[in-house]
Amino acid sequence: MTTTDTQRIRLGILMIDAGLITRDDLEECLAMAKETGLPVGKIFLLSGKTSEPVLLATVQAQSLLKDGIISLETSYKALKKVAQSGLTLDEALKQLKVEVDDVKVNKLGELLVEANFVSEEQLNEALEGSADTGLPFGRMLVLNGIINEAQLAATLNAQILVRDQKITKEQAIEGLKQARRRQIAVEVPLMEKGFYTVQPRESVRLGELLTLSGMVSESQILSAVELGLVSQKPLGKVLTEQNLVSESVLRIALKIQELVEAGTLKPAQAAEVMTKSTEGGLSIPDAVASIQKQVSPDNQEVSLKDFLFATHHLTDQELQTAFEKSVNNNQILGRILLSAGLLDENSLQAAMRLVFLVKGRVINQADASKAFEFCLQNKVSIDEALARLDIKI
Repeated sequence: MTTTDTQRIRLGILMIDAGLITRDDLEECLAMAKETGLPVGKIFLLSGKTSEPVLLATVQAQSLLKDGIISLETSYKALKKVAQSGLTLDEALKQLKVEVDDVKVNKLGELLVEANFVSEEQLNEALEGSADTGLPFGRMLVLNGIINEAQLAATLNAQILVRDQKITKEQAIEGLKQARRRQIAVEVPLMEKGFYTVQPRESVRLGELLTLSGMVSESQILSAVELGLVSQKPLGKVLTEQNLVSESVLRIALKIQELVEAGTLKPAQAAEVMTKSTEGGLSIPDAVASIQKQVSPDNQEVSLKDFLFATHHLTDQELQTAFEKSVNNNQILGRILLSAGLLDENSLQAAMRLVFLVKGRVINQADASKAFEFCLQNKVSIDEALARLDIKI
């Protein structure tokens, strides 16, 4: 699809090109939307420029266009039939003998609506907002407070399972409803009912590995997953195209995934190896070796401190100096705080993310402190805390 085609997918331009409204109509409605703060689609209805069935059909056509399922020419013909004959978009497409692949239309929006996470109206407003801003519409729903990060993640997971034909759409909807009611991961009710079985081998997801190692935020991963489902591209490809990770970082992450699947590395160790390889400058084999030495069963129960004291290579004063220097190393200090039980993993992850934002001058120290406290008190992610506190990044 060309750049010009992509621009025409915007709701108002699509309606003009399909002959549903005039350019003067669009300019008038855009001015009213700016003045009132209402979505432009709502203004179309309030001003009588179009009907609700036509607007809904246009939003649906817009989604199919963005997914590459129908062409612009087909969308124009179908929308004209909707406006002239009162058909639904599905009926218009059938009259045009356009077959839409059932697997492709098992999309995020349908799952969210049928699992009662959002209403049709909320979905349409998010689709419209997505077209205007370029953000994935799932992210728009989170930003508008309609669903939370966990619900978006659960629905994306369900969509992936449907796409990969591991479960049916009906099973996904049932699992999502139970997951929402019981506040659990969507895979749990699916496994309980025998709809889905997890492979016994250990693995770590690419997005999980990158978030645990502090490379990418959870919200960025969710947006990338959604974009990948829409464009039918692997997650790694989307992440590099969005400049969220470099090609070299992606290669390291994929290699670490292979090591986990081969049993060379435990999932819990993967993030530490990732950090040592990307920030510590170690090769992957050296990073793995350093981790495995830490947990080797042949190691005797003796601490480094006791050993150095016993061999007279360390004094109390030197130990104190070492502690003072260690607090300036984020990785060392983080492990100390975890070992001492002064921070849990979620709190440490949140703190490390905020340190990164402050160092990059994305936010200031005061806003970072406020977000950290909000995150801990409300048990939400840093990105959700920043959004709810209206701290822009």
